[in-house]
Amino acid sequence: MKEIRKAARERMKGFCRVCAVCDGRACAGEVPGMGSLGTSRAVTANLAALARWRLKMRLLHDVADPKIRLDFLGKPLRLPVLAAPIGGVSFNMGGAVSEEAYIAAAVKGQIALLADGGVRGGADVLKLLALGADAVMIGRPFSVAAVGGLKEGVLKYLQQIESELVSAMVLTGTPDVAAVGSEILSA
Repeated sequence: MKEIRKAARERMKGFCRVCAVCDGRACAGEVPGMGSLGTSRAVTANLAALARWRLKMRLLHDVADPKIRLDFLGKPLRLPVLAAPIGGVSFNMGGAVSEEAYIAAAVKGQIALLADGGVRGGADVLKLLALGADAVMIGRPFSVAAVGGLKEGVLKYLQQIESELVSAMVLTGTPDVAAVGSEILSA
């Protein structure tokens, strides 16, 4: 992902800073760009709310290979994660990638009670599933992956999310994403 983020930073120069932690602070109120319109309060509030939840680690359990596949709206998902819809990519990211190329990268990369907002890693995915989401949507990090590496960037980002999700599931003794409960959380 390091090379993909570097390429995205070069391609989106002047439009998106590709911050180490995309939290909307550096780009608040900037248009064009990936900053939320206005103050970016929704993005920063979502990140802060999600960060307040902690995963309860369990050391004694028999979960070694958790199930991360599930059916969602009648479709099988390899991972309970979808790219959130983001429009105006060619305008908001300086024309580094056309709208068509961005959409193709996001869709093709994803093919090999939805929650959205502030999801940055696999532990965040598990937290939202434990809070009741059926699947999770991720926006800005998918944009960085698609612009920085097109389809391969999206695939690498999905591999990273999958690895982090599996680790979080093993550490919390969670055997199946379809049966995650709030008992793995503490506020």
